[in-house]
Amino acid sequence: MKIYTRTGDAGETGLIGGGRVPKDDERIDAYGQVDELNASLGVARAAILPPDIDREIAAVQHDLFVLGADLADPRPTGPGQMRLDPAAAARLEQAWQRHRHGYAIVRATTPSELKRFRELRKAGLGLLSAAGQGNERSIAFVEDTAVDPRRLAAYTDRFARLLERHGLRAGFYGHASAGCLHIRPFMDLGRPGEVARMRAVAGEVAALVSEFGGMNSSEHGDGLVRAEFSRRLFGDELYEAMRELKRAFDPSNRLNPGKKVDAPAMTEHLREPALPRSLPLATVFPFAFADGMRGAANRCVRVGACRKSAASGGTMCPSYMATRDERHSTRGRANALVAALSSPDPRAALGDDALMDVLDLCLECKACKSECPMSVDMATLKAEALYQRHAAHGTPIAARLFGHARAVNRAGSASVRLT
Repeated sequence: MKIYTRTGDAGETGLIGGGRVPKDDERIDAYGQVDELNASLGVARAAILPPDIDREIAAVQHDLFVLGADLADPRPTGPGQMRLDPAAAARLEQAWQRHRHGYAIVRATTPSELKRFRELRKAGLGLLSAAGQGNERSIAFVEDTAVDPRRLAAYTDRFARLLERHGLRAGFYGHASAGCLHIRPFMDLGRPGEVARMRAVAGEVAALVSEFGGMNSSEHGDGLVRAEFSRRLFGDELYEAMRELKRAFDPSNRLNPGKKVDAPAMTEHLREPALPRSLPLATVFPFAFADGMRGAANRCVRVGACRKSAASGGTMCPSYMATRDERHSTRGRANALVAALSSPDPRAALGDDALMDVLDLCLECKACKSECPMSVDMATLKAEALYQRHAAHGTPIAARLFGHARAVNRAGSASVRLT
């Protein structure tokens, strides 16, 4: 296993890790490669900031990197800001070469070069999400635990062995400086017994994090997926105080019921197991999923990366940027297609006017195929849906004219003198 690590002031690690310093020209980035996850955590752990000192980085241990005070100019420009010492960067490169940590060394010194590294880091989570096989997806049900950073390596090792015992693969991604891990096992909740396995893993992880004196939800909140385990983690006395507080301010239980206390089982309200079995549908395009076109649409993990403004950069999704309407985002269209393809008559549902309204503004630019974390190809899905509609209801005259644009242009050129 190769773990690519960057140690910075946030001490993040994983497939891609990262940190942040307020200004581009004051950013300290060090990228390397190690062979084992615990070695990666050792590197990142050494980059933890003391809680009361923003401007220092602790010396890196295990002789993997030469970083820390040697990398920073001792004259900070302000709280949380430091400048890279060129001589220290040279020593870092020499240490990497001496210990053969990585096969290439690249310095990012300009804002544009740093932006490329940031984009690489941001792509890391998407790459992990897309690494499942078939209908597997990275399920976010144990992905927000945190323990004392000094115990993170031991905790990570136990966590990895727990997943291995259940026969699960997972992407490891997190913030080593805070002891926080975002681990999302790859699962297909449509398989028999998979929901029960997910519940068993969640219970064991809650017990494990409690053993290490940590938290089951450190950054993303409890919600329906984790609130079930709150009593176990907080204890009866504190949990009852939380319930009392909830009743005092929300006696009718109208505000986010079940998200913090008195939660239903995490296995309730699951979308995938509730989907009916998809019916066979002959398609023109090949969709390499067990359930064909529906599997391609259901590839969407609904993180909303397509819901962004033009100022955010990238192209996906131009129709959403213009309308700011969920229906005209890649996610909205994918959800509509999954609903149609889950109906008792998917061919008829693909010809429905309401579905065509959702798909109509899709420009088929294919930005989603490259920018969506799961590479949802809405252009191909729309083309297939249009084919199915036209096969059932006939091709509209406007579409025929557009399809014969050259002939129409020639006819228009020949009749120019008549106008």
